[in-house]
Amino acid sequence: MVAGLAGDTGKSLVALGLIRALKARGFKVAPFKKGPDFIDAAWLGAAAGPKGRNLDTFLMSPSALTQSLVRASASADLAVVEGNRGLFDGLDAKGTHSTAALAKLTGTPVVLVVDATKTTRTVAALVLGCRKLDPEVNLAGVILNRVGTARQEKVIREALAADTDVPVLGAIRKLRDQHLPSRHLGLVTAFEHPDTKEVLDKLGKVIEEQVDVASLIDLARSAPPLQDATAPAIADAALAEDGELASESRGRVSIGVLRDRAFSFYYPENLEALEAAGADLVFLSPLNDSELPHIDALYAGGGFPEVHAKKLSANRAFRDALAERIAEGLPVWAECGGLSYLSQAIEQDGQSHPMVGVLPLVVKQSARPQGHGYVVARVDSENSFLPIGTELKGHEFHYSQVVGSAAELTTVLTMERGVGVGEARDGIQVGKVVATYTHLHALGTPAWAPALVQAAWEAIDSTGRGEPARLAAQLRGVMAARGTEDTISPTDRPAAKQRLRQLKLPARKQAEERMVERDQLTHKLRSGGGRRSATGLRAQIRRAVQEDRLADVEPLIARDARAIRHLVGLTYQPDPKLRQTAARGIAVAGNYHPKLVEDVIRRLVWAMNDESGTNAATAPEVLQAIATEQPELLLPVVPDLVRLAADENLRDGLTETLRTIVARCPGKVGASLSESLSKRVGEGGCCDIR
Repeated sequence: MVAGLAGDTGKSLVALGLIRALKARGFKVAPFKKGPDFIDAAWLGAAAGPKGRNLDTFLMSPSALTQSLVRASASADLAVVEGNRGLFDGLDAKGTHSTAALAKLTGTPVVLVVDATKTTRTVAALVLGCRKLDPEVNLAGVILNRVGTARQEKVIREALAADTDVPVLGAIRKLRDQHLPSRHLGLVTAFEHPDTKEVLDKLGKVIEEQVDVASLIDLARSAPPLQDATAPAIADAALAEDGELASESRGRVSIGVLRDRAFSFYYPENLEALEAAGADLVFLSPLNDSELPHIDALYAGGGFPEVHAKKLSANRAFRDALAERIAEGLPVWAECGGLSYLSQAIEQDGQSHPMVGVLPLVVKQSARPQGHGYVVARVDSENSFLPIGTELKGHEFHYSQVVGSAAELTTVLTMERGVGVGEARDGIQVGKVVATYTHLHALGTPAWAPALVQAAWEAIDSTGRGEPARLAAQLRGVMAARGTEDTISPTDRPAAKQRLRQLKLPARKQAEERMVERDQLTHKLRSGGGRRSATGLRAQIRRAVQEDRLADVEPLIARDARAIRHLVGLTYQPDPKLRQTAARGIAVAGNYHPKLVEDVIRRLVWAMNDESGTNAATAPEVLQAIATEQPELLLPVVPDLVRLAADENLRDGLTETLRTIVARCPGKVGASLSESLSKRVGEGGCCDIR
């Protein structure tokens, strides 16, 4: 863990540079940020490759936090955690929820970054004070930053050696360039920085040259194993209170997510929780998109809409399309920047920029923070998402404020801690929109993602838009494939209308077949007297897998397709034996639910492409089990597996999988693919499956 004595001491410089240096040495690094900060976590992810994730003892329970660390680190050689503020700075004088508290919870060794500007022996006093204040914190090293001269470095090193037992693991000289420029909410985002890769490579070079990276690697290896790995995986956490997945037996909804340079504040776990709850995510750019595709609900996260207000306002086509859909009943959960975008206008520097206009308010940008810190809120009014009484823990950081009185707005949250929209209120409600200044984390509010998916289903049921819209989308695909999209419209002459009706038939037939399948599955789930409990099913699956009783898992799979979700969740676990049994269970599921297993396969391939968390680490185990039982299901992704096998971290696992596929399906792996494999082997860019 890279910690500091205060903010702006160089923690980000050291953490980013260290990750880049480790990556250059061939290590896979899992990056984490202590606290709720979106921007630093995104920079850490940009440096490492896998997404940067947040560890926050206020927002998450200890078990959820520890499990998140375990899952995301499973595919990495080591983890790097960047602290926030000073080492012992927390919510109160006791340092509750501080970086030190996180270090003790996880047993992580701490390296203290000390700003050495205009000081020498006082550094030893500061380090000694940190050591004495809480001896339970494993303060394992010091890195000096902004060192002016060789003499200053020598004196500080001698003082630390004489007065403390904490070694100096590096001394970074004052840098001429400001590699990480800042603005009102912190660093310029990695998404917006024009030279992100160049900056990170430069920081990596600085750390490689001026820090003892080898000692830091040894320090990471000395960390004790994490003890608590019992929290549910994202898929399990996405279960609703009654134990049923919100998407139970109905298929999947489409949830739009605003994501571009103006909107980038999303926790990876929030998006993963939506997918686990039954959503396909559709990423939208309010800056660049001119049309709004079919979506069943919208998640409008935070970011910097004020920085891009002029361009957002200029894209009137997208603003109008979104306003129209919201007026028709589109459920929307908006946070901070999303709230600003849905307002009537953003006022900044004396100018007013029109926005979507569905909220009856104007947002004004200020020079000082209007809300900054952790939030505790409680739902006290009916809304489209969460029941009355639900407690929400989150955070807020905004320089904008709602013009006028919050008492004039319809709101659904009472603030027990924090500012919100003012007057101890947050959660502006208009129709099926809830817009807050509060950012939630799915691991701290597990009911949120299923609630958004359920709201999407309720909107489909009440408006009847869902299936017709999907039918129209399929029809557009058919027409595009036949080269007729621009030549036929429903308002053309009668002959064209008749042709259009003919083109609709295949898509309509598929829709009818899906509805029949849905009814059949619903009947299976409800047969035998009432609905089966997903919680009971999950417990049965877990118990059978833990005891390696695959024969008992198979009838559960045959009876209930939801068993596949629970098996996938078990592949996240650190116990290799448990993972392998769960993987074999998924393979067996291919005999009963091949389409669902094919979907699992596609997601595993995507995870390996993205190097995301435990899915990427355990994917080869699951794929090998499927190759042994149902190799035909893997044939469509063989080219992807060949390409991914060029990654040395995946090569061993995927080599065995590819060999199994070739051996079990000798006539189905084409000659051209075999030739491609042989060529890649010859070039040293792939595994040898011969």
